[in-house]
Amino acid sequence: MDFTREKLKEIYATANKVDDDFEKKKSAVCVHFKGGIKLNVDVAPIICDDTLDLENGGQIPRDDGWRLTSVTCHNKFVISRTTESNRVSGPVKFNRLVRMVKWWNNRQTV
Repeated sequence: MDFTREKLKEIYATANKVDDDFEKKKSAVCVHFKGGIKLNVDVAPIICDDTLDLENGGQIPRDDGWRLTSVTCHNKFVISRTTESNRVSGPVKFNRLVRMVKWWNNRQTV
């Protein structure tokens, strides 16, 4: 995560970001944008692994080992769930539920 944090600081060097805007987490670096809509973006390094039977598959390094991932498969999953959620009437839409769970998870103490 140190490498990812330093690279993000280089990328955003001209954006007047301060050191505190780059928060190192377990499996990602959170970039805090404090102007406008006050957005926080988690950036995770993905190491490409062509031996996997996944479209654009790779591994995310974590303290507890490697985590399998695929951006393409993730996007397809989210699109299918969003479409289904919008098709069926219900109290909670998929995207809102994901945002709520992420919000709640970020407030947990370990």
